[in-house]
Amino acid sequence: MIILVVLIAVSLAFVANQVIQPVYTANALIRVSSAPNPLSGRSADINYFDRLMNTYVIIVGTNQLLAEVRDRLGLNISSARLHDMVQVKSIDQTELIEITVNHPDAKTAADIANAVALSLIQKSSDLTESSSASAAILTQVTQAQEELNTLRADYDKLVTEQPNEVAKITEMGRDIAIKQQNYETLQVQYNEARLSESVQLNSVSLIETATAPNLPTIPRKSLNIALGALLGLAGGLGLALFLNNFDTRVYSLSQVKNLIDLPVLAELTHLSRSQSRFPDMQGLEREGFQRLRSNIIAIQKKNEAKTLIVTSAENDEGKSTVVCNLGMAMSQLGRSVLIVDCDMRRPNQHTLFGLTNEVGLSTVLNKKISLQEAVQKTNLPSLKVLTSGPIPEDPTRLLSTAYTADVIREMGNRYDVVILDTPAMLPVVDATLVAPTMDAVLMVIRRGRSHRDSLTAAHTQLTEVQANVVGVVLNDALVRHQIAAVKISV
Repeated sequence: MIILVVLIAVSLAFVANQVIQPVYTANALIRVSSAPNPLSGRSADINYFDRLMNTYVIIVGTNQLLAEVRDRLGLNISSARLHDMVQVKSIDQTELIEITVNHPDAKTAADIANAVALSLIQKSSDLTESSSASAAILTQVTQAQEELNTLRADYDKLVTEQPNEVAKITEMGRDIAIKQQNYETLQVQYNEARLSESVQLNSVSLIETATAPNLPTIPRKSLNIALGALLGLAGGLGLALFLNNFDTRVYSLSQVKNLIDLPVLAELTHLSRSQSRFPDMQGLEREGFQRLRSNIIAIQKKNEAKTLIVTSAENDEGKSTVVCNLGMAMSQLGRSVLIVDCDMRRPNQHTLFGLTNEVGLSTVLNKKISLQEAVQKTNLPSLKVLTSGPIPEDPTRLLSTAYTADVIREMGNRYDVVILDTPAMLPVVDATLVAPTMDAVLMVIRRGRSHRDSLTAAHTQLTEVQANVVGVVLNDALVRHQIAAVKISV
């Protein structure tokens, strides 16, 4: 599941790489000079410089500047769309402003970045000229010069025409001197302003022009694939843990051992149609039943156990098939084996062996026929089968009579091995009624089918009636080529 989720996530990332429109990023770099004032020799105030940098950043985003860029390049997009493509920021602790442009075309991205930078430089120059202090001072200089020239003309005329007006001539001379001093002061201020402005006109400059990038920034294909794999792995692990918490089925031998403290007598692989019967089995299929047979024989030697009940917690766990093939495997050793279909609700043994079911266990328990008359032969000399017989109205009543225990004892006296195929434990109580009278109980668990709570409930029921549960068989198991020997403890 984890691998599947990872593959899906990587596939989605690959598709996204193909579908997403590529975006190219171009960067231009401009410098805002903070050179010292040529007159005072002092650098600009740091707060003023920060305000200046922020001003330039805001100017780049204005509709007027972007409209100029759009018209200069002949772009068929709105100013708002162009605004979304352009990003500008001042780089901390530097005099640099970075202009970044994202566009589906690499060359267009570079052209826009360069055009924005040049427009900003031009805008800076225009703003400096429009706010020029020298222009205002020049007006004062011109006015002062005109007043000085007029006063000098009046002075010359007074001296020529009225030379005796000494007081008046002296006063006018003082006025000329004052006007001359004022004119010279304004002239000095004008020259200083012009020198300062000449520096400011070159304060914004292009440091690095933008070039067309070779690779797109979006999508970042390698990164997307890596992120897809990482997210797929995390999602797969999360999904597996989630399902594991909600999926109560048994999947492994370790789960069985954690749930119930019983030995696993055999791990049986899934049987194909061609190898569904023990004589036809090969490889791991045959090895599983041989191991089960060996462990059952070991149990018999220890406890002189002759009667064995095979049951399961739930339906469809394969107990009838296990009974059929275990009986065949035991009979091949020359032991007399009797298989009894004790499932008088959903009988299967007559179908598995191709026998009739007109008489069987139900007719024997109803005392309509003897045990020996009801037993049927198979194509294996040592193997006999007692089918379920006609389905009675109340199988539970039949199995709970004392006569049932007598019949089971008779079976044990007549045969070396007696194997009962009973119904699943949780749907009905039939197996619980018979189990205490048997020498041993074997539970069948199907991987991916049996549920943990059902397994523990069935084991608890058998323990409460003091049944001798000797072990479990894991059906449809993923069997290793080398299976460790099972330690039998009864």
